[in-house]
Order: sequence, then C-alpha cells, then structure tokens
Amino acid sequence: MADHGPELAQRRVLVSNSGNGRVDAVPAVGQDITAEVSVTLPDTRPPGWTEADVREGQYPNLYVGCSASSGLGDCSRFTSYRVERWDPATASYTTLAEGTTGDAAFYMDTSVNEDRLGLYYYRVVRLDASGTEAATRSTAYGIWDSWL
Repeated sequence: MADHGPELAQRRVLVSNSGNGRVDAVPAVGQDITAEVSVTLPDTRPPGWTEADVREGQYPNLYVGCSASSGLGDCSRFTSYRVERWDPATASYTTLAEGTTGDAAFYMDTSVNEDRLGLYYYRVVRLDASGTEAATRSTAYGIWDSWL
C-alpha cells in the first residue's frame, strides 16, 4: 500500500447527492471535486417481458372482463380469470385474485399504493372450461407521484 503522506490522510471527503444525477465529493479543505457515477439497477422484469407501455397510477386497475371491443376474440370461451403480479424476489407470479368471467370488469390492486417509486408487472390470465390458459394480457404500472 502506498504512503500518500499526512496531508492526504488528514483530508475528509464529504459526499452528497446534488439531485442532478451526479455525486459531488468535496474534501474538507474546500477543493471541489465532481465525479460521474453510473448505477445499473437490477432488471426486475418477468422473463420474456416484451411490453413497452407503462401505465401510471397509485391503484393499478386491470381489465378482467371481455367484450367484443377487447380484442380477445370469442368471449364465450372464457370461464374464469386470474390476476397475477410478478414478484422479483421469488422470480414467480403471485395470484392476487381469481373469479368467474362476467362477475367483474376490473380488478384494482390496493396493496401497492404506498410504494411511490414502485414498478409492478401484472398479467390477467383468462381460462377456458378445462382450466387451460386461453389468453393472457400483461401490463406494467408505475406507482409514482405526479411530481416525479
């Protein structure tokens, strides 16, 4: 280990985030030093995620119904639905709700509204009479405040 002398050993570096995406480091002696810092966040998307649209809202509202204009084809083939949210910690989907097709048009996730920086991945799975997954729609929701 190199000896950088007593002058360097006596300097104390204060680090603060100035809010502009940069971290500013200022030695106690008053000399300004600015360093660029790059942070790579983990990819928390479900495997195979191809959707690009992210909806915003503190209470994600997912369409679980079926109509002629929904683009799902013949709605009579669906008997039930399942709403799921991706859990990156377990790398699996968690079932939030299940129901019979026609008993509701929307499902609202009221459990994530406090996470003001959260990004959640959902899917609504529609099942046929045999319980086979017949159609799946995926949606991402950002739970951020309007000021962000």
